[in-house]
Amino acid sequence: MSKQEVKKPSRVTVKKKQWYKIIAPKSMGSKELGETYLASPEPAIGRTLKINLRELTGNPRDQSMYVGFTITGVQGTSLLTKPISYEVMPSTIRRMVRNEVNRLDDYLEAITKDGKRIVYKIFMVTISKVQRSAQAKMRQQLREQLLEESKVDFEALLANIMAHKVETNLKKKLNKVHPLREAVIRVFQLVGEGVAPAVPAVEAAVPVSAAEATAPQMAPELAPESAGQAAEIAEAPLA
Repeated sequence: MSKQEVKKPSRVTVKKKQWYKIIAPKSMGSKELGETYLASPEPAIGRTLKINLRELTGNPRDQSMYVGFTITGVQGTSLLTKPISYEVMPSTIRRMVRNEVNRLDDYLEAITKDGKRIVYKIFMVTISKVQRSAQAKMRQQLREQLLEESKVDFEALLANIMAHKVETNLKKKLNKVHPLREAVIRVFQLVGEGVAPAVPAVEAAVPVSAAEATAPQMAPELAPESAGQAAEIAEAPLA
C-alpha cells in the first residue's frame, strides 16, 4: 500500500493590492492627482511626486511648470498630500536667453508667516545690457520684494506663485531700475523650519551670452502623471 503524500501548508502569504487615489490638499480643491496600485498604503507615506501645473489650473500656459507634493497620510482609499515645491522646466529657461542682454540669477532663503523655511531661485533677463551698479540695485530690490512676499503662510505664498502674482510684482518693481524681459521664479522649495539666514551681500552679475547661458540642472525627479492615470511615486515602485 502506497504512502499518502502529506501537503505542507504554504507559509507565503500574498496581500491583495488595490488602487489608491492621490489627492491634493483642500487649498487646491482636493483634486485627484493620480492613483497608484498598492498592497498597503503605509509605505507610500513620505514619498514624493510631481504634477504638471496645467493639470491643476487648466491653463495651457502652465504646461512648463511643475508642483511637487509629498504624501502625508491615508484616509480610506485616498492618499493625502501637501505641496512642497514649484519649478520651471530648464528648457523653458534656456529659450528665454538672447544675445545683447544680461542674465541675472539669484538665490534667497526666507521664513514664511507660519514658520516654514523656503528657498527661492530667481532668473531674470534684461531687455538690453545693464551696468553693474544697476545690476546690484536690482538684486537688492529683488530680495527686499521677495522677503515682503514671504510674509504670508506657505500655502498662500505657493498659490500666489502658481498664479504668477509674485513674478508680476517683481517685474513691476524692478522695471523702475532697468527694463526686464523676464523675471521668473524658476525654483521655489520648502526646506524645513527654522530661522532665516542673513541676506548675503549683493554682487554684480557678469554678462552672459546666449551661447554660454545654460540653466542649472536640478536633481532628477519622478515623471509627472495626469489625473486619472497611475502616478509613480518615490524612486522605486511600491510593492
